[in-house]
Amino acid sequence: MSQFYGTMQGSKSAKTCQGHKTQGLDATINGWGKGVRVRATYNEATEREEFAIFETTGSNRSGSDKLIQVIKSGSAPDNCPHCMKGITGDPDACPDCEQKL
Repeated sequence: MSQFYGTMQGSKSAKTCQGHKTQGLDATINGWGKGVRVRATYNEATEREEFAIFETTGSNRSGSDKLIQVIKSGSAPDNCPHCMKGITGDPDACPDCEQKL
């Protein structure tokens, strides 16, 4: 059974992909100068799914990917998605900008 399941829709029919717990799943969407990549993995130590989101340099590939955020299942994000400041613990709202997480 797959731990991860991905879909992608372009100008034609949707495509799907599966990823097992031990292999994960990696998806990239690029323009020429910018793009994003999401890498889904399962952390055996914490027994949580983790989704690392990266900014890419697009199809141009003029540099290296930059980690934006890691989202972990069952927990608050490490960085607030609104103000991008660090979050510790498991609050319901960001302590800096007070937005709901």
